[in-house]
Amino acid sequence: WLALADTVGQDVRFAVRSFARRPAFTVAALFTIGLGMGAATGIYSVTDGVLFRPLPLPDADRVIAVWHVHPELRGVPERAAMWDHGPVSLPEYEDWRAVQRSFTDVALYAGAAFAVRGDHGTEINVGYEATASLLPVLGVAPVMGRNFTPDEDRVGGAPVTMVSYETWITHYGSNPAVLGQTVDLN
Repeated sequence: WLALADTVGQDVRFAVRSFARRPAFTVAALFTIGLGMGAATGIYSVTDGVLFRPLPLPDADRVIAVWHVHPELRGVPERAAMWDHGPVSLPEYEDWRAVQRSFTDVALYAGAAFAVRGDHGTEINVGYEATASLLPVLGVAPVMGRNFTPDEDRVGGAPVTMVSYETWITHYGSNPAVLGQTVDLN
């Protein structure tokens, strides 16, 4: 063990002297190592949060996601990554919901960007378009206000929106009078 410790000590001293002679290379090497460690930590954090921790929902083990598979997209380079996670149209969702017998309920949601005009100008917010069944399927309820109604959950239904808790705090100052206000979207 003493010989090994002596060899490691000599190697460390040699590395320090070599780095001291070339400071530009040392800075580049340390930057590259730091960047690699940061990327690895970021990837681990996302993987841990998405794959290993359960969803913060009641009965999370009973919630699943189903996508529409589009094998024809494999040959389209700009869409190839989505071939097995394709969007589901509203008519397809309504058909699935009407004929399925395996699930308690089914919901549809899709990510979307919204241009929101307010007192401080227009800004782009990222959110979701969702059916009225989404919150009940997830087992959650709005903190304030109500969920969408079945009449609003159809083509031509009343245009309504729900804001996230964070948006309520940051854009509306936690004001409960926000309920019923008109919001100018898109």
